[in-house]
Amino acid sequence: ERSIDLIAINRNRENVVIRIRKTPTLSRDEVRDLIKASMAFDAVPMIVSCDRGLYDNIVYEREGVFILNDRTLENMYLRPNELVVFYKRGELFIPVNRENLIRARSGRTMSLGEVAYFTGISRRTLFSYEREGGLVTIETAERLVEVLGSDVIESVNLKLMKKEFKRRVAEAPSVEHEKEPVITRDILGEGKVYGLKKSAPDYLVKRTGSEVDIIVDALTNVKLSIRDIVKKTIESLKISELSRGDVEVIVDKGREGVVKDELSSYIDLNRLDIVAAKRMT
Repeated sequence: ERSIDLIAINRNRENVVIRIRKTPTLSRDEVRDLIKASMAFDAVPMIVSCDRGLYDNIVYEREGVFILNDRTLENMYLRPNELVVFYKRGELFIPVNRENLIRARSGRTMSLGEVAYFTGISRRTLFSYEREGGLVTIETAERLVEVLGSDVIESVNLKLMKKEFKRRVAEAPSVEHEKEPVITRDILGEGKVYGLKKSAPDYLVKRTGSEVDIIVDALTNVKLSIRDIVKKTIESLKISELSRGDVEVIVDKGREGVVKDELSSYIDLNRLDIVAAKRMT
């Protein structure tokens, strides 16, 4: 079972790490892999499911991962006039558009105090919305719209999901090193290391800039067959086309020749680095 199906980048360089499932439930390891891969690729972790319990135009947030059905994903990309909202902690939330909020208040020559009076929202909260936006309940959104117009709210989009994901990650304990590298730093090199448990790459190493190197660890994972190594390497090469980084396959010196021979039947070995090392006992 793998935890990542797709990594996509749109025209605005907004990255998405996607898991496609019939049901929206994932194991703890799958969730962690999605989150860590998204941190490495500066992306949004997303589960797309056809489960009938997921409603159209609602993005569900669970454990730092966003869950939605295919219709909602389609509307987010192709139908900007559709209003998509967040659902978390048992309640619906709508994003506030800070620029339109400022513009609407200014156009009506209203002070923060006046808006606070007519909406019943505190000046401090309104100031926070104007400074950095935010998510509001349906009730609060209705009060804002009644006083300032419908442009002050907006539909959920990838940019807002990314902001919400970063906020959630900043508040949660670090997951970067939950899987401590068994192979040495000499092999991994410098950078932030994200260990994955149920994906083709075993490690993602974020270098300077946006480069992410992909490591397949066939050295310490003694249960991997040659066929498994080939499959993981091919999948990792697909990911590397978007990551702008290198693919490294770490193998035991005793299996280096066999691995190279088998891989050469499927791919050009110039597309990756095969590093032979001695397994530590």
